[in-house]
Amino acid sequence: MLVSTRTHGVIDYATAGALLGAPALLRGADLRARLALTVAGGGILATSLLTDYELGARRVVPMKVHLALDAATGAGLLAAPFLLGAKGAGIGGWLPHLLAGAGEIAAALLTEREPGDRSPAAGAPAEAEEPPAALSPRSATPPIETPGPSVPAPKQPASETEAAEWAEANVPDMEFLAPTSVTDPLVAEEEAAAAAEAALIGGVVPHDSDDPAMDPVYQAGGGEGDGFELAEADLIENATHGDGHGNPLRDAFGVEAESDLAGVEYGEGDHVHSTELLDDPETGPGPA
Repeated sequence: MLVSTRTHGVIDYATAGALLGAPALLRGADLRARLALTVAGGGILATSLLTDYELGARRVVPMKVHLALDAATGAGLLAAPFLLGAKGAGIGGWLPHLLAGAGEIAAALLTEREPGDRSPAAGAPAEAEEPPAALSPRSATPPIETPGPSVPAPKQPASETEAAEWAEANVPDMEFLAPTSVTDPLVAEEEAAAAAEAALIGGVVPHDSDDPAMDPVYQAGGGEGDGFELAEADLIENATHGDGHGNPLRDAFGVEAESDLAGVEYGEGDHVHSTELLDDPETGPGPA
């Protein structure tokens, strides 16, 4: 069973802290041996901070490269006592290197190659494989008159040959697609002459309308009925003095002459008692 990348990150930071703090505890060891532990601890810490796994600060270094660097660091720690000549300087000159180197190599070999948050969830149940379709029991052949399944026919041909034949048969005729908006001048002149000749059939119908659009109405016997519209138009024209029929100075009422005044003189009214009888329930009948 492989170690998860998160657990590997915890081991990396713990190992880096132990290697950085070991020289302070091994004061009697060789200086070069202590320096090797410090360099290894700093390298492991820097690599862990830049590795692409859950505990990385800047996820730049791929996990596989990180594991290769761990293995190289472990090999370097194992060889450090021999290369630095510190093997005979006491147990403090070679035991820490041996333990740290072996731990780095073991961690590199026993750790997963992909981060846990990038790989599929380990606990996710695998998709159940569909069992192979079992052969259904052979049924009797249906009769010939049995209708088949109701499946609509495809809109387009299925095979390439049929599709090519269908496309060739549906190519539009360029003769019918030619532009027809261009009008022949001679045809236009002939149409105008025919329309003018047709308009003169039956003679010209005189009318008082200035609107050519009313010509068909007058030719069909329409127009003003019984003169009411004309009379109304004349009244409006006369009232608005459009054609000069009305003259405000002439048509205005003149000042009343003295001879036209009435010569009747009105006197004061006489006080005459009313002779109307009132039937009052309290006073009884009597004059008002």
